[in-house]
Amino acid sequence: VMVTASHNPVEDSGLKVFDEAGRKSTPSLEVLLTRTMLDLAQEDHDLLHLSNEDAASLAPLVQPHQVHAAWLDVRMRDLSAMFPETAGALLHESNAPLLLDLSRGSAIEWFPAWLEANGLNVDEVSHAATALNRGCGAGELSPGRRWTWSEASGEDHLLLRRVRPAPEGTLLAAALDGDGDRCLLLVAEADGPAGVDV
Repeated sequence: VMVTASHNPVEDSGLKVFDEAGRKSTPSLEVLLTRTMLDLAQEDHDLLHLSNEDAASLAPLVQPHQVHAAWLDVRMRDLSAMFPETAGALLHESNAPLLLDLSRGSAIEWFPAWLEANGLNVDEVSHAATALNRGCGAGELSPGRRWTWSEASGEDHLLLRRVRPAPEGTLLAAALDGDGDRCLLLVAEADGPAGVDV
């Protein structure tokens, strides 16, 4: 089960359930889950009787960001073995930090620090958004879309406003959608940034 802020409008974000093969839930299962959640919410008065000690024992034993970071650590070791010339560091051939847009999702709490610890200088921009996926994230960008430098600086999208002219081919930015299943890069072209789906 994953609480998500997808690339859909903010009000469409919610729970996603995946089966053992990684497939997303069906609409009928989502209706059943919604009904169950509403029933449980009406019974929340029972939770008011929990003491602080009982409530503390309900805290998760494993933080999701620790699991994600550990998985990425394993992938980094694999990549380092395949590309020893990187000495285990993520490389970005620009003097400016890589702009990073995490849709104001939960990855803000750990992913920029993980990237920095692995040698990549990043500047996360979506923390300034007013809500998940509002004016930020990959969901509001389209692969193949191009902007002039002037158009980008006038956009409402936080990431587009922050890109600056750079030599053609420079990787400027990376944007995830709120649940992290989509990544879009912004690459410098002669006249401005262009969206590239990964």
